[in-house]
Amino acid sequence: MNVDLRSLLHFAVVAEEESFTAAARRLGIAQPWLSQRILALEARLGFDLFQRQGRRIVLTANGAAMFDRARPLVNLGAELNALADQLSKNEWSGLKLGAPPYAHRIPVVNDLLGGMGARYPHANITFDVGWSSHLVDRVRHGDLDATFALEPFDPTDLDVIGVGNLVRLYTPPAGSIAHGRPVIDAGDLAGRAVAAFPRDVNPGLYDLAFGPLIAAGVDLVPVAFDGRPMRGDISSDVIVPSYFGVPDPVAKPNERTLGGAAAIPFRFVSRHDNSAPLVRAARDAVMRASRR
Repeated sequence: MNVDLRSLLHFAVVAEEESFTAAARRLGIAQPWLSQRILALEARLGFDLFQRQGRRIVLTANGAAMFDRARPLVNLGAELNALADQLSKNEWSGLKLGAPPYAHRIPVVNDLLGGMGARYPHANITFDVGWSSHLVDRVRHGDLDATFALEPFDPTDLDVIGVGNLVRLYTPPAGSIAHGRPVIDAGDLAGRAVAAFPRDVNPGLYDLAFGPLIAAGVDLVPVAFDGRPMRGDISSDVIVPSYFGVPDPVAKPNERTLGGAAAIPFRFVSRHDNSAPLVRAARDAVMRASRR
């Protein structure tokens, strides 16, 4: 059996940290993608590596045996990363990108990460997940080189590239709301609670995204972001999960858009004065990807 060494490395880091969130932060990747990679590795191996006990994860017996052999990959990976940093030119050595928690649903984000990683294999490209308003502030203060973000935000001194538009998507319990219709009305959600990000995270975006529901008197329930899409801990038929995504002309099963809701511009943001080669390359890659 051929097992991807990067997947084994990611598994070893998760085992060391005993946390998907901490491991994702250490690896510089998004937590949902790391979880999916481990699930794919378990499927390929044919056995579980971890027992999931609520928020805790514990190695299985098979997982412990695999970890004993995979642990040296962590040290080797660190050594190779250090060597790559030494060998690569300083101006091409690093790129710090950001994106909101729903970024794995956006094709242009995946295209950028895949393309940049393939074209600059020796570059240290890190990827932070956070809310749009916070990410834009980090770009402005130089903590990030660039980020994907939803409007509204202050564009002063920023280079902003239009990527497309996102909409808020809703997944009501199967067959319970406007069965067979890809578009629902705010009135269809009357009497139900809808999951929403906390308003204080980004008041302007909150009002744009949920304005029609607010006007209809729908109860919005703040759900804290824990590294996953806002649906993992929501099982009640009363609460309707919601999240940002690309509008799809072919409706997915039980995924609805809201009639009358505004499409929100999705942007790639960097500082005007950041002319680092990797930042310029990322801007060019985003422009190419957004034109497809």
